[in-house]
Amino acid sequence: MELEVGKYTVNTGDVLGKGAYGVVYPARDTSGKKHTCKHMDSTDQDILQHVKKDLQKLQHPNHENIIKIFDITQVGDVVWVFMEFCENGDLEKYFYKERLSLFEKRRIMLDIAEGVSYLHSLCHPQGHQASEYSHLGGV
Repeated sequence: MELEVGKYTVNTGDVLGKGAYGVVYPARDTSGKKHTCKHMDSTDQDILQHVKKDLQKLQHPNHENIIKIFDITQVGDVVWVFMEFCENGDLEKYFYKERLSLFEKRRIMLDIAEGVSYLHSLCHPQGHQASEYSHLGGV
């Protein structure tokens, strides 16, 4: 079944994945470009607004190891998040089910670490401030 959401057509008959925050479907924009669409449903408007706010913060990072968020749309109690389509699918399934060499697995892990480091630098552009407990060696 296809559903029109803004400038996107979502194929709700083809579930790519399910998780704690919703269901993921394939989608296409008006130019025919493939996207991934996450459907998040909640009757709690506070939760939806919080999720939208967090996702909007992630909409602008530009790093090769971070999936791009192109659009966030709310229709009633549903938030639709349109993201970059990844040809190899779910990273966990790819990582464990493909016959990857140790070198390839290491490269993937380093790519993930670079992406996390990039996001961290956006949250803490000046780095961490020294804690009053830093002399104890663990904080």
